[in-house]
Amino acid sequence: MPKCIIVSIFFVWFFSNVNAADTTSVKVYFEHNSFTLSQEAKQILDDVNPNDSSIVLKNIRIYGYSDSSEIDNGNYSLSYQRSNVVKQYLIEKNILPSIITEAKGNGKIRFEKSSNPASSLQRMAIVLIDYEAKPIEETIIIKSKRKKTDE
Repeated sequence: MPKCIIVSIFFVWFFSNVNAADTTSVKVYFEHNSFTLSQEAKQILDDVNPNDSSIVLKNIRIYGYSDSSEIDNGNYSLSYQRSNVVKQYLIEKNILPSIITEAKGNGKIRFEKSSNPASSLQRMAIVLIDYEAKPIEETIIIKSKRKKTDE
């Protein structure tokens, strides 16, 4: 009887987590004092929409950042423009606007171990993508290699 309970608990846990969303992220970088997407950034963002029926996009959040050397009071305007240009590009690439739940500028990014506060690595937008992978169902037919014999 205890084995039956353990097996039941496992199946309830397993099937409740089958459709749980996973999260991945991409980063796109910008030139100094700019919110224009480079070709490289566009190529990265082109992969956000997988064009794959087994992947369902659930939620996208975009956070723009800037470095301390860029013009702007607190860099919030520039970082917001960066997140917004990423959002608009994704919408142009057929991402539903309702999936993009957040696009905001966070100003200067603070790296605790950064030796250069004006690093180009801080001029970016981070895109967090929540998605679900649909289970792939296939029918597999196994043919016997034995010859049929008359009985």
